[in-house]
Amino acid sequence: LQKAIPHYEIAAKQGNEFAQWRLGMIYTTKISKWSTKEQAKELLYESAKQGYAEAQYQLGLLHPLQDFGFLWILDAAKQKHKNACAMVTRKK
Repeated sequence: LQKAIPHYEIAAKQGNEFAQWRLGMIYTTKISKWSTKEQAKELLYESAKQGYAEAQYQLGLLHPLQDFGFLWILDAAKQKHKNACAMVTRKK
């Protein structure tokens, strides 16, 4: 995975939503010692803005007590993200 990080970083800078999501997830797990939680959130946000459902879901999980966190979960659910749909169903 460490060898893949530079490739994800290049693709993320070029706007690839999968690479932004993947790198954001790597950064949230602290696999990369050069990353911060804020960098992880920014990458997930950039991916989520492009409509990547998994990034929307993960971003929502990072902000569970805030309204905009649930809005990201809703966006993911609209795209039929399985876990997001389950969360939305429970909230009703």
